[in-house]
Amino acid sequence: MTSLQERLFAMQDKQYAAFQAKLTPGVPMESFIGIRVPVLRKFAKEFTKEAECKEFLHQLPHQYYDENMLHGLLISEVKDYEECIRLTEKFLQFVDNWAVCDIMSPKVFSKHKKELLTKIKTWSKSSHVY
Repeated sequence: MTSLQERLFAMQDKQYAAFQAKLTPGVPMESFIGIRVPVLRKFAKEFTKEAECKEFLHQLPHQYYDENMLHGLLISEVKDYEECIRLTEKFLQFVDNWAVCDIMSPKVFSKHKKELLTKIKTWSKSSHVY
């Protein structure tokens, strides 16, 4: 287990993991740690300041659903548009459920709507649902 995974498991809520598993068909129960979204959001804000964050964003695929949720939240915090696009495109192939898809909302995208529309059209053509 990595040091980050140990930190994530310290925030575990097993009942929430079971709840999330019911809402996310197709994702194996054993991949859920069970971290509530507000707790994970707070952690993500703090984690962005750590050196390990950059490494984590390049370590794909992840073992746990909650790691993917964290990954989506971290991408959403990237302020440089080109870097955000690079990270998003690298991550999209590992997004396999609605929750991870929905948690991604990069703030920088709102300032680049025209360029983003081109990317969205490309992404929409993918046979990968999410």
